[in-house]
Amino acid sequence: MPQVSNNFNNLHPSYQSVVDALESFGCTPRKQSSGYLAKCPAHDDHDPSLNITEKKDGSALLHCFSNNCDYESILKALGLWTDPADIERKDKSIVPYHTRKQVKLHSPAYLDSRNNVVVPLMPSGQLTIWTNGNKRVSKGTDTNESFFFFAGDKYEIEQALSFCVATGYSTAASIYESTGCITAMAVSDDNIPTIVGKLRKRFPNTELTICADYDARDKFTFLALNNNCRLCYAPVVNGILKPHTSDFNDLMIDQGKSAVCEVVGEARFVPADSVKESDSVKPDKQQQTAKEYLLVKTDTKGSMSLISHNEAAALLYREEFNELLHFDPVVNEWYQYQSTGIFKIRPDLSIQQVIYRAIVKHCGEVGFSASYVSSVTKCLMFESVRESTAPKDKVCFINGTLDLQSRKLLEHKPDYFFTSQLPFEWRPYAPDPTVVIDWLREATGGNDDQVQLLRAWFHAVIVGRPDIQRFLEVIGFGGSGKGTLIRLCMAIVGREATHSTMLKQLEENRFETAKIHGKRLVVITDAEKWHGDVSVLKSITGQDPIRFEEKNKQSGDSFTYGGMVLIAANQHTTSTDYSSGIQRRRITVMFDHVVATDKRRDLDSEFEPLLSGVVRWALDMPESEVTSYLRDTENRVESLKAIHVDSLTATNPIVGWLMDSVEFDKNAETQIGSKDKITKTFGGRDEPKTTRQEYANWQSRLYPNYCAWCDRSGKNPIGLQPFARNVIDASKNMLNKPFVDKRRNSVGATVIKGVYLKLTEG
Repeated sequence: MPQVSNNFNNLHPSYQSVVDALESFGCTPRKQSSGYLAKCPAHDDHDPSLNITEKKDGSALLHCFSNNCDYESILKALGLWTDPADIERKDKSIVPYHTRKQVKLHSPAYLDSRNNVVVPLMPSGQLTIWTNGNKRVSKGTDTNESFFFFAGDKYEIEQALSFCVATGYSTAASIYESTGCITAMAVSDDNIPTIVGKLRKRFPNTELTICADYDARDKFTFLALNNNCRLCYAPVVNGILKPHTSDFNDLMIDQGKSAVCEVVGEARFVPADSVKESDSVKPDKQQQTAKEYLLVKTDTKGSMSLISHNEAAALLYREEFNELLHFDPVVNEWYQYQSTGIFKIRPDLSIQQVIYRAIVKHCGEVGFSASYVSSVTKCLMFESVRESTAPKDKVCFINGTLDLQSRKLLEHKPDYFFTSQLPFEWRPYAPDPTVVIDWLREATGGNDDQVQLLRAWFHAVIVGRPDIQRFLEVIGFGGSGKGTLIRLCMAIVGREATHSTMLKQLEENRFETAKIHGKRLVVITDAEKWHGDVSVLKSITGQDPIRFEEKNKQSGDSFTYGGMVLIAANQHTTSTDYSSGIQRRRITVMFDHVVATDKRRDLDSEFEPLLSGVVRWALDMPESEVTSYLRDTENRVESLKAIHVDSLTATNPIVGWLMDSVEFDKNAETQIGSKDKITKTFGGRDEPKTTRQEYANWQSRLYPNYCAWCDRSGKNPIGLQPFARNVIDASKNMLNKPFVDKRRNSVGATVIKGVYLKLTEG
């Protein structure tokens, strides 16, 4: 494998980022003793051949055993490659500060003639950040009063539901770009109290979060308490200290935007008893003594003790955790509300810590044991039982919750119980998505009705319409746009709300269904390679109960999948299930337009700025239209009728035989027959005689005729017992022949009414 010079070690992606990218790409890394094994994204890898191990510096070592794909090709396929030459050619002295910090230049900030970042400050003055990182404020600037807003426009600031406050351009930009939350940049730590005070006075009901650097984590506790602010600091992620990072920009570069979201999302209000007396005015001791603690009771002798753990759980849930903590019996996990507007699964230990702090807050000087905390936690689990189901008339965005009826953007609330959100802001005046619409039209061969069908599908994915009981099957060869459509859908709902799998894995691995719980979209690849049972696919698309089972964990309750399913394949998905159950759930769209390699565009980067516009375009379609397109597809989309027939004959041998060998007539009836074989002799007196076996009565009985057809077509016939049931089901529900039925005729023979055999050769 080619090695990159030591000058560019910082360009090597981390081990975990490669594993996450492979998972998102659909390569499904499999854990092994030395690292992971996955399908190589750089070539058509049928069997996993890419070995991923972790180097001492935390970067990924990659080796493709099958095709010997090089390091660059693999990373390019995953979208993780940075060309070292691009960096090598740049002299640090001319690289702008914001470029080195890997953040954007946010208007009205700009670059001067020397590539210095110039940041206009409010209420007046400006901050200049040189390429080497040194900073200078313009003459006359009051550093104690100055700040800068990272936001789209003034309207967004006035309508904001939450603000973050941070020190420094790169730190504030990292928070804004990672979370989407409007962020105020203070010129220095000393300026933060002034900025927080101004924001709290101007926006008394808006949520404020102070985002401190690690070395300043203790400076703002009293400020946060006094101004009703949440407080967080880098670089704690999931309770693990990362000493090589110091601020949110370091955190973003080191671990990605998701890590920043994690930290900011877990910001908490400062408990009053955690503030040091040195940080605040000493409390009145008499008042403190007179305080009534929530969990304390006093007997007739004046002795204080804690109330029972079940009473404590009920009081804490009502006073501290109502709508903020939920226990989901399906997954046997705790959910905790985040300031970003969604609930996230939290480890048991983390929840116990939260409950412990609440008990400390409300117990006064009365001591308690670890078993008391454990008992209260268990009782709280029963108090807060709730399944993770979000409302169907609302959609969660970064900047608020959209009411689909009124089209008003509401503030985030825990009672909505969202476990995921669309990874961008709702904008009523979003960018025009014409570029995306034109691409969809091109991919579907210029069929506007199919474009509207896909629009309805996007709507269903965004909102969640499992009640429609349909899955989308996109058929096409490489370069036809299937991958782009998958990535577009995933970008709309967010990768965290998507699960990629293979049909074989879904049907055979009993632990796989647990991974789709709470997801908005399930993407299935390599479906054409599976020819077995599809009972799981039928269950998740038919709102049937699915067992939640994880390896080495106690099984939870059953659940119904609340999202949509997208299958992308080169050919139609076939199975051993010939009933109409799977066929009526299938919506097949053909991507026939293959783009030459030299003419392909980077559609992902073209589409990314237009995602909010695509969402608005999809949501503008009325629910009734969405339902009509997805449930009555054949009548609404004329161009798909032929595709539907091809799909039926390609995936269902019963339908194929009916189309080839049977005529329908209300007045006809034909015996079913059996699979008996006879030996027939061919050849006259002067000709050599040959013998062959054929099905008896194949020209006059249905089942032997079907078996003979299967022999000629290379199909495996189903048994006699399910034959009649499948013929009637296919005729009525797939070929629209409601008069076909089974009965006994006058001589007691079993016949199928409404069909007769065509004259065919043996």
